[in-house]
Order: sequence, then C-alpha cells, then structure tokens
Amino acid sequence: MTTAPEFHLVPQHVARNPVARAVARTRMTQAVLDFQIRLHLLPAGTEVRGDTLTCAHVLAVAAAVLQHEGTSQSPHGRVIAGAMTALAQCSERGFAWQPRDAVAVDQALVRALEVYGRASAWQTQQAYVAVGRLASAAQAGA
Repeated sequence: MTTAPEFHLVPQHVARNPVARAVARTRMTQAVLDFQIRLHLLPAGTEVRGDTLTCAHVLAVAAAVLQHEGTSQSPHGRVIAGAMTALAQCSERGFAWQPRDAVAVDQALVRALEVYGRASAWQTQQAYVAVGRLASAAQAGA
C-alpha cells in the first residue's frame, strides 16, 4: 500500500487558478503530514517499494525546481539530496524500510513543501516533465 504524497495532473486552466492551486497545496500538505507520521511508525524491514518510488518522485521534482532556480546547493537542496540518497539505499536493500531513514525523508518533505509553496505552476510543471523524462530514460536503459 502506497501512502506517500503524489502529484495529481490537472488541466492547465485549473493549474493556473489560484484557488485550485491553494486547494492542491492543502491536499499535498495533508498527504505529506500523514506520510510523515507513517514514516516514524514503520517497523524495520517493511516493504515500501511504492512509498519509496512515489516519495522519490515528489522529492526529485522539488530538486528539479531548485536546480532550475540555480539553488540546488542551498540548504533545502542538500536536505532533499540527502533524503534521495536514503531512498536510493532503501531501493538497494530491496525496498526494506529502516527507521533510521525516517528523519532524513521527513525533513526533506518539509523542505519540498516549502519549494512547492513558492514555485510557480509553470516551474512545477517543467520540473515534473523533466523528472518524467529522466525516469523514462532510466526505465529504457534498465
């Protein structure tokens, strides 16, 4: 079961609507809060493939926004990169969860929410597309 926050694609006219963006931001915030609680309660060894992949996607898009801004080496960028490393290590363990990774992922999600909160709809969309291209290329190479 995946409970990690994820993106929901909406039509362009909805994405540009400030009220719709506020609603989406509220939903994402609540999904992140729910997931953060779950992270700290997961027993060691729990299979978290779906959560890991979904969370990595959310963090990768935030990292892409920071890269586009030229701030990927900012404190936000370094925290997100650290969590991405923890998620990669989880993948290497066969997606077996280790509670020691909870703090890194938790903090990165807080930073990602801040990045999304200040990013424009266009920046987020461009980052989402760029991450999708990277994921497709990685799957094709696998």
